[in-house]
Amino acid sequence: MLVAEIKEQGQDAAGVAIIDVYVKQPPHYAIYRTDARVMVHYADAEDEARQQSATLAPLNPIRGQINGLIDGWRFSKREQLRAKAKRYDRRVADALGVAMQNDAAGSVTVLNGIKADIVDERTSWARFQYLIAASLVAMAVILLVWLVSTWFLAPANSDTTASVRILWLSLAGGTVGAFFSIAIAIRKRTVLTDLLWVDNTADAVLRVIIGAIAAAVLVSLVQLNAINVSIGDAKLAGSIPDNWLYALVLAVIAGFSERMIPDLLEKSAAAAAGQADAPPPPVPAADQKPASPAGDANGAGSQEQQAVHDHKHAEDEYRLEDCLCDKAVQPHEATSDAELPPATGGVAAPRTPARAVS
Repeated sequence: MLVAEIKEQGQDAAGVAIIDVYVKQPPHYAIYRTDARVMVHYADAEDEARQQSATLAPLNPIRGQINGLIDGWRFSKREQLRAKAKRYDRRVADALGVAMQNDAAGSVTVLNGIKADIVDERTSWARFQYLIAASLVAMAVILLVWLVSTWFLAPANSDTTASVRILWLSLAGGTVGAFFSIAIAIRKRTVLTDLLWVDNTADAVLRVIIGAIAAAVLVSLVQLNAINVSIGDAKLAGSIPDNWLYALVLAVIAGFSERMIPDLLEKSAAAAAGQADAPPPPVPAADQKPASPAGDANGAGSQEQQAVHDHKHAEDEYRLEDCLCDKAVQPHEATSDAELPPATGGVAAPRTPARAVS
């Protein structure tokens, strides 16, 4: 099929209906659109067509990604979405025209920009869906709390029922706090494109539920006097059933902070594990001497004092084992004067034979 035969409302070489013709330069190339994608008809000359095919080959992966992102818009029942797909097809055709002018690198840059714009547009819609899912779950939880508080817990006035009502109220407060956190951080929150709307919806639902559970846990810990929490001069401890507004504020804070309760539970678990794994205090040996009063006052004996004590103890043992002062000199141990070496000085009085140490 020749380039000149490409025309609107006609068919291409594969028999596919041609909807729009963007560029047509016989006998070199033509760029047109079908229901499924933007196509290029190569030159009539075989060598030139082969060169054009090699030039466009590196662009095929990103072209496929763009087609995957806008395929749902092409076949949508909404005219607005079909118009979006047509607009992006027009931009892809312009990028292919750049490549056909022997500027493949510039064409890649243009195609990457088109893909980024499509991802941003789909992510923007995904954020809106995220907020819708979070708001619906929040309203469902609040409605459930209202029904339970009104129809099941209202007739009773016991202290136990009051505590249970506080817990249900904390669920509603945590839900409000979680939704407030989502609404504030939605622009910075990592959200997938609307093509993965199931994952986005699951994340929104879990975030709200986690906020509600965190609020209930925190209020329960305060009711049990396990922790003390104060806001300004108001201390939220002990009298929560009588101060439902304090409990509500506490629940909203717990639902707003994603890491508050998990961090608190991790620290509590680490402290409990540390106490369980702590080694018992050392038992002194039977021959170990008690520490001196100064050592007890300081928590442990001085290392210097201990070294001096060990040295003196070693000297005493040496003296007891090697000293011959208390032993009589045997005849074979004595040394005669004739065997002694010459020496000067001395004393006039005779002296007792010296004792030798063998």
